[in-house]
Amino acid sequence: MKQNYFDFIICGAGASGLLLLKAIREDSFFNEKSILIIEKEIKNVNDRTWSYWESPNGSFDSILSKKWSKANFCSEDFDSDFDLNPYQYKMLRSAAFYQSIRNKYSKLKNTIFLHAEVKNIDSKNIMTEVITSEGKFQSKKVFNSLFDPKPMINQKKYPVLQQHFVGWFIKTKKPSFDSSKVFFMDFNIPQVQETRFIYVLPIDKHNALVEYTLFSENLLHFDDYETGIKAYLDSKGITELYQSFDYDTKHELWDNKEDVRKIVKKDKEVLPWKDFNKNMAVSIEYNLEY
Repeated sequence: MKQNYFDFIICGAGASGLLLLKAIREDSFFNEKSILIIEKEIKNVNDRTWSYWESPNGSFDSILSKKWSKANFCSEDFDSDFDLNPYQYKMLRSAAFYQSIRNKYSKLKNTIFLHAEVKNIDSKNIMTEVITSEGKFQSKKVFNSLFDPKPMINQKKYPVLQQHFVGWFIKTKKPSFDSSKVFFMDFNIPQVQETRFIYVLPIDKHNALVEYTLFSENLLHFDDYETGIKAYLDSKGITELYQSFDYDTKHELWDNKEDVRKIVKKDKEVLPWKDFNKNMAVSIEYNLEY
């Protein structure tokens, strides 16, 4: 690439980087500004699932996997269905999001996507240099979404809790889910002196994302998450026996006894959650390798 100076450089083309690109490009003030987006991965698969609160008619409603206007919250001695109005709870898979942003902005004037790894970011006075596997680039405004959680986790001044979870996308032959509401938190599982709950995000009567989630100091062994999901499904009468699967890989199995087709996808991520004080918390998302 001959050009090495840009008005803006965005390091990372995940949710934060691409949403920043979208915001800049939708403001006419920046029409003549050059933007470089650097990402080492080829972002075209479902490596993330985002669920969020928003008013109806949002920017990404056309590519949502599902949205809900009702929810359920339950624990051992409490069970409540409630209306989410004036908001909705929405599920967005990353592949559709990546494609939507790239299709809209990659061919625009002064917008360049670079497939490269960021090696270092060095700021001197008003200029910042981004050193990548494909060369060096400069800008006065560099936005970095490449987060390193180690300093936060290793510091001793503040307590650190991790929100960690494993989610399965499941499909059953028999109708098993009420798709009219999201089961936002179900605490009717063993707590083991921690905070544990289940999310169930039903896409239709047969398909759902089921997540086993914890807030705790330490991570579990991966099999423990899956055991928790299996136990929850068993308690709801969804009695298929699942095997272990590779991350974000679809498998098709047949249970000859029940003649039930089972398709499972798994999502696994961890979000370190830092309690700075009683009134403020910050959460950051990153991949967790097993």
